[in-house]
Amino acid sequence: MARSAVVVLGMHRSGTSAVAGLLVELGLTAPSDPLPPHPDNPKGYFEPLSAVQANEAMLAEARSSWFDLENVDAAMDDPETRRGWVERARASLRTSFGDADAIVLKEPRINRLWPIWRQALETEGFDIACVVVIRDPEETARSLNTRDGCSLAYGRALWLRHVAAAEAAARGHGRVTIDYGALLSEPVEVSRRLADLVASGAEVRSVARFIDPGLRREAVDADAAGDGPFAAVYEAGRALVERDDVANRERFDQAVAVAERTIDAAALARLEMLALWEDARLARKKARGWKRRAQKAEKALAAGEGSAAAADIYGAVPEAVVTRVRDSGLFDSDWYLSRYPDVAASGVDPIRHYLVVGAALGHDPGPLFETDLYVRQMAADEPKP
Repeated sequence: MARSAVVVLGMHRSGTSAVAGLLVELGLTAPSDPLPPHPDNPKGYFEPLSAVQANEAMLAEARSSWFDLENVDAAMDDPETRRGWVERARASLRTSFGDADAIVLKEPRINRLWPIWRQALETEGFDIACVVVIRDPEETARSLNTRDGCSLAYGRALWLRHVAAAEAAARGHGRVTIDYGALLSEPVEVSRRLADLVASGAEVRSVARFIDPGLRREAVDADAAGDGPFAAVYEAGRALVERDDVANRERFDQAVAVAERTIDAAALARLEMLALWEDARLARKKARGWKRRAQKAEKALAAGEGSAAAADIYGAVPEAVVTRVRDSGLFDSDWYLSRYPDVAASGVDPIRHYLVVGAALGHDPGPLFETDLYVRQMAADEPKP
């Protein structure tokens, strides 16, 4: 008899935990090593710690993370890397679920690593069904902003990448799409749809009591939701809730394609930033005592003096590094000078300023990369559910 796995797919902060909890209430096996509840999510995440750790390790090996806009297809396409990652995912399944016959697997990073997990599940003998959870992009972005300090623009871009990956992953499998708003306003109907998916005989009204509408945060009214490209993707996703057919899948694909064009440049930001940061590190190493001297130069410039001190420290950055950053398309000099008027007043080249002292102060090089968020996320000790 084949084993079965229901995989919950969707963006962070979108109700995937609540859906996973409903599936457990319907009789599926939860992981034996769940992430503990948190004030952000008092009923629990229903995420296997082993899967979180495996996914974070895989993404780190690909020089990526959950908040990265770039995909990791190149790493997954490497045969040796893929074999190792599949074995890691299989080990996670065995650790968290043992020999359970019917499981619920939820961990949002799986959106980005679906080919690995699909192969691992199939190799372990599971038949796969999927639940795709969608939430208004504005609500999701606000929730990320509250929790992580992520800008709304970047939060919307992350939402798009995760939602598009989740919907694509679920194709070819039995699936249902759940809207977060309906999950809270119509929990009995959503529970009934999930019960049909897993052929559960549980009493759905009792199961639906698991949902607490009072836990909803960052609600957005209809007027605030907007009508831009991200809202169009959300509406196309909601159409899949009502009728999951070829026409609505094509509508969803078209909406994603339009929205993707708004963040194509951001998709390249992280690779360029890694190079930029490495260049900055090397430049600082060459400029002995760079931080102390840079701060001294900043104070001198603020006082309207010390141009020689400024030239000394900023001039230590190799011209080749400055040219590389300028040609990357990532650093927006006009935006930087507008955002940090003290730099404009100083007369210092904005790229040199960022490489020498701006990054250390948490300045952003442009609207597509948030230095402070990047540093905090990469330094975080706890995984982000």
